[in-house]
Amino acid sequence: MQHAAVYQTIYFILEYGGHLIDAAIIASVLNFLFEPIAPKFQTKTVITLFSIFCLLSLSFTHIISNSNSNVWTLTLFICAFVWALTKRCSIYMKLIFSSFLGSALIYCDLLSALTLNTLFPSFVRTASGYLLVFFFRRVISKIIAYLLISRMDSSPFRMPTQIPSAYLTGMMMFSFYQLFFAMIFMSCYMYRLDYMGHHSISLQLIIILFTTSLTFMIYHFFFAAIYKLQEQTAALLHEKELEMQSEYLKQQISINIATRRFRHDFKNHIFCMQGLLHEKKYDELQKYISEIEDMKFMKLTERFCKEESLNVMLNQKKKKADDANVPIEINVHLSDVPLNNTVSLCTLIANLCDNAIEASENVSNPKVQVSMADEKGFLSILVRNRTNENVLKSNPAFKTSKLDHPSLHGQGIRIIRRILKDLSAISNCESTDNHFCWKILIPRDTLSATT
Repeated sequence: MQHAAVYQTIYFILEYGGHLIDAAIIASVLNFLFEPIAPKFQTKTVITLFSIFCLLSLSFTHIISNSNSNVWTLTLFICAFVWALTKRCSIYMKLIFSSFLGSALIYCDLLSALTLNTLFPSFVRTASGYLLVFFFRRVISKIIAYLLISRMDSSPFRMPTQIPSAYLTGMMMFSFYQLFFAMIFMSCYMYRLDYMGHHSISLQLIIILFTTSLTFMIYHFFFAAIYKLQEQTAALLHEKELEMQSEYLKQQISINIATRRFRHDFKNHIFCMQGLLHEKKYDELQKYISEIEDMKFMKLTERFCKEESLNVMLNQKKKKADDANVPIEINVHLSDVPLNNTVSLCTLIANLCDNAIEASENVSNPKVQVSMADEKGFLSILVRNRTNENVLKSNPAFKTSKLDHPSLHGQGIRIIRRILKDLSAISNCESTDNHFCWKILIPRDTLSATT
């Protein structure tokens, strides 16, 4: 009687302690892979509340389901999904990793139990053996699951928020299949273990071991593919920066050549204007001055601001808009405080302008507006263009409309989001049936030059 009470106490500790271990693993893995939506979700109070939620949910499941099979698996999935809601990732990624965590925990749980049943078939049928199996299921297997998942990637917060739909579709199907298989395997273990022979348990162990290995391998390849895509995006970002610097150099060369030519003819222009002024031919003088103003040298560049690289980039985008017959209006009002990170800033605005200009090419009455100003410690950026539809309703994911090589396009949005993240910017997209607007606020201290 005394031994039964001790065993019952140990069982109680392992059972409810295991619930907290499940909560800790779910929170740790998702914290490791994704950033929180807001810092308030990273506080000790919120994590404690989540742990209590997991404890109550899993305990309730244990009470209403004596077999702890399908309902138990679904409860793990729900707990993981609740915590995933606090992370900065798409709903598809939340579902994928909730399914993955639920199935991974179940697989490791079953593997530990089946391994002991295979190695010590007679011992596990005793009370001490039952507690040993339970200890491995509720504690050791969960630690192993955490170590396996954390070893898939060594750098926290590397999972990007924007992932191609083809990757997400494949992983969604695989994740739900794995969750379904975990429910089947758990049912087989709970309902049939007492009626299985030693060889049947060994066969089931081999099947689950293969399935578990396949699951972790597929997710490892998924991680690798996403990180490779992220590296490609970074490479494209650097490539765009180099292109911008190259265009800046070409424009400076053109300005220098035009300046030398203008200087060479400068005296002749002065003599000609003096002659027209002396002869009081004012109309011809006005016409001559207008011709000088229309010279290529005078139109090579406009002064939008004091930042030379930003000024050159805006001139490039104005030329691109003019070539596409898209009217563009540029207003820049910056303080005298010099900017740092001008390359990232120029790349950000260049991509926003490119998207706005390209989106305006098929609009009946196109117009692009670009505004920059200093506002209360922030650099405010607004890029607006006219549209034929509500973009946020028709294409909320901003999928590319270029069908020749879709995998090579659509990188501009990824680059924009990456720069916004690097600059700690606040952004918001607004759309109506005839306008699309991207508003951005960048903390000025992330751009101000340091001494």
